[in-house]
Amino acid sequence: MEQITFKKGILTFKRKLKSGETYRIDKRRKYTSVSIIKAPLVVTGVSSRTKDNRDILFMDYDNCDLSLVKSDYTLIQEMFNLPPGYLLTTKIKKKNGEDYGNFHIICLIKKNPVELYEMMKHTHIDANYLDSPIRNRQKCLILRISKKGKRPVPKYLGLIGEVKNLDQEISTAHKRFLSGLHKNIVHPKYTNEDGLKKIFLQDYETV
Repeated sequence: MEQITFKKGILTFKRKLKSGETYRIDKRRKYTSVSIIKAPLVVTGVSSRTKDNRDILFMDYDNCDLSLVKSDYTLIQEMFNLPPGYLLTTKIKKKNGEDYGNFHIICLIKKNPVELYEMMKHTHIDANYLDSPIRNRQKCLILRISKKGKRPVPKYLGLIGEVKNLDQEISTAHKRFLSGLHKNIVHPKYTNEDGLKKIFLQDYETV
């Protein structure tokens, strides 16, 4: 129960925080707000960045049909000559006869950030993910690889898209990293790997 009093120009607000809650104070030029929020979880993600300062394609979908994810990838694979991607899920169930849930796509092709942004604009990925590089310190795309509270690590479902365009330059470091996380991955026979080994991880807060 909130208790709010105003006496002699002093505003007092009292509220006992529940388990798992915290607070945030936001001071702006014209106002100050106090928010009661769920305590954020710290999770680990892998970065899209490569050692030579390029990036690979990450895509993130929440609460959508798997058929839409597949259609999106078919479209951009044709438009941008992409190799197949790796499809993962953090939640999947049946809804109205369709596979439905949260999905990740990782495509190992190496591009600059502007090119990747142009690809993602043609898809239905979450709007917050499209501009997420603005909000993280590495200025790149991040996908979760650790547990998130009671949620398990993302599960590998298989390749997405056609097995073609294998001569495009891809990130060896991310390929090896995926093999370490998911023992059931069978990679396509890429013919143009960069041979780099360094991978970048990042811890971040999420609700």
